Amino acid sequence: MSNYLTLPGRGTKPVRRLPGAVTELHVDEPVSSDLQQPKNKPALKWIITGAAVVLFALVRTLPWNVRTIPVPEDDSWDLALNYFAAHHAVSGVDYVFTFGPLGFIYNATYFPDTFTVKLIMQGLFCALTMIVLVMQGKRLFGKPLWTILWVFGILAWYGFFADVMFLSVSLLLINQHFLLDDRKKPPSIESFILVFLLALTAIVKFTFTVAALWVIAFIAADELFIKRSKPLLTASFALLIPALWLLSGQPVTALLSYVTTSLQVTSGHSEAMSFVENPNWVMPVLLAAGAASLVFLSFGKLCYNRLGRTLVPALLAQSGIFFLIFKAAYVRHTVDHEPIASSVYGFAALALIPLILKLEKSEFTKYAGIGAITVTTIFAFPMSLPVDLPVFARYPALLLSNVLGIVQKTAPCISYITGSSVLPTKYEERMQEIRKDNPLPKLTGTVDIYPVMCKVPIAYKFDYKPRPVFQSYLAYRKPLLELNNEHLKTTSAADTIIIQSLHDCYGYYPLLYDGPSWIELLSRYEPQSCQPAGLIVRKRQAPRAVNLIPVKTLSAKLEEPILLQEFNGKTIFARIDLKLGVAGALQKLFFRIYPPEIEAKLTDGTTKRFIAPSEIMKAGFIITPFAESPEDVEKLFNGANDARQVESIKLLEQKNDFPWTIFSRDISVELFDVR
Repeated sequence: MSNYLTLPGRGTKPVRRLPGAVTELHVDEPVSSDLQQPKNKPALKWIITGAAVVLFALVRTLPWNVRTIPVPEDDSWDLALNYFAAHHAVSGVDYVFTFGPLGFIYNATYFPDTFTVKLIMQGLFCALTMIVLVMQGKRLFGKPLWTILWVFGILAWYGFFADVMFLSVSLLLINQHFLLDDRKKPPSIESFILVFLLALTAIVKFTFTVAALWVIAFIAADELFIKRSKPLLTASFALLIPALWLLSGQPVTALLSYVTTSLQVTSGHSEAMSFVENPNWVMPVLLAAGAASLVFLSFGKLCYNRLGRTLVPALLAQSGIFFLIFKAAYVRHTVDHEPIASSVYGFAALALIPLILKLEKSEFTKYAGIGAITVTTIFAFPMSLPVDLPVFARYPALLLSNVLGIVQKTAPCISYITGSSVLPTKYEERMQEIRKDNPLPKLTGTVDIYPVMCKVPIAYKFDYKPRPVFQSYLAYRKPLLELNNEHLKTTSAADTIIIQSLHDCYGYYPLLYDGPSWIELLSRYEPQSCQPAGLIVRKRQAPRAVNLIPVKTLSAKLEEPILLQEFNGKTIFARIDLKLGVAGALQKLFFRIYPPEIEAKLTDGTTKRFIAPSEIMKAGFIITPFAESPEDVEKLFNGANDARQVESIKLLEQKNDFPWTIFSRDISVELFDVR
């Protein structure tokens, strides 16, 4: 019997004879048609599945509708990021914020000059993330229907907050590299896609920069010291960061400035921006921490199954991201920030389900893990969602929002694509509303505005050239305060400054906003007119001399009054040193701390209470006279004696979440006469 098989059109092929085989192959028999034709149907099904998932996600997720932000301060920085991008401002140099050159794509705000780019970039993030999910589903589920249902469940979290869109990249890359990629082969295409997205996230927001560097550091450790392979993912990331930074229109030298200034902002965030709205925060925090721990344990078990004792880099990568999410969300505890943790943890939990089903060998552990993730997804994580529904109904409501979202956004999506969108009209109506609420005359030259409402000069189409830390409440550390102070001494300082009422949602003592800068403002600017929208001051031809003359140094205690009556009629600049205690410094690393309060008793008999971030007090501020309104500030510039004076102040520690004190009770105070 022949050892060769002749196939039509394929030549002669060797056939292995099995020992004892008696059946003879008849070479003239026709080969069935299913052997002659390639099996394209499964591939076509997955292509259709991927296309459907991407299309659904793009319509569901992208900002086809105008977004209205209820907090005016947030509305301002969101518009400003788009303005900076349109005017090619340099991140970390021209403006200091926790967002990089691609920060304008973070939110859903419409801005005419950047909206198309925003849609393209957000669409790229969304589409590539969905493609990776479909590729993972193809490998783990093996069936398009199950993959679609899985992604449908994930999208409920993915489309809820912008943070999830970007932080999901870190979570998926950890899963892909440590649990899915073949340890003996080069990284998969999914991993390279995720590294590209990871590099993009790093220049969107500094939180994502930290997350990206953290994840890639442990992937590098794994590639170099455990797998002992070429560090292809690490090298790709290292090359992509400067390349993408340059492509975003930024000089590469500004990358270091972006990192260093963002570090200053984030390191003071825990105290200066602690802002609580929900008094019943304990249960949501505990449930979120417990639920995240269950998710982490499930991840750890999968890592142990696959990696054994070499699982440490994977655990460190995941735990670092989980801690970062917790710290970012539960410092301020607002309805806008608590859901960040729930959304990202929920995404992480659901992303693990197919891995548990496919990779977990123990049936008991498999069902325990799925059960724990199901309960935490339905009950624990939704506790922080601002939805007026029973807890168990909140995640199903998010699932329903997938359907409602695509229904609501389909028409605006089509309108934008066909060029008939109403977004430009609504944007102009919004600008008109801002101008109506902030009436101002025509201003020539460059313009800045204090303390926070940068949307006003943008709405008026002034030549907006702000100080580096363009929202005063963020200048709460000495290096940031010095940046703004030094800027006023340069020719780049704005020709005109609008000084609005000195308050915002954080409630600082009024003249703490850009505290040290007030000496330069008094020296280099003079009042022009007091408008309903604020005091307009213009740059002087030459600065006038303003000197700080030491008048008193004293020691004080928390909750004890510091008397200032002897300085009535004078302008007094103060530097107050209030240090964190050991317990407070430790708490600040892991959780929020509240800033001190300052209680001011005024000569008109009123008593006012504000928060006073400790580092601004240490850098210095005008403590008396009391100036809050534009009219008060005008009196300060003119040196009028009829300004309201501060008779005494008292520093208080706000209620802590834990049974210990945050700040030392000892205070040192330096007072200077401003002449």
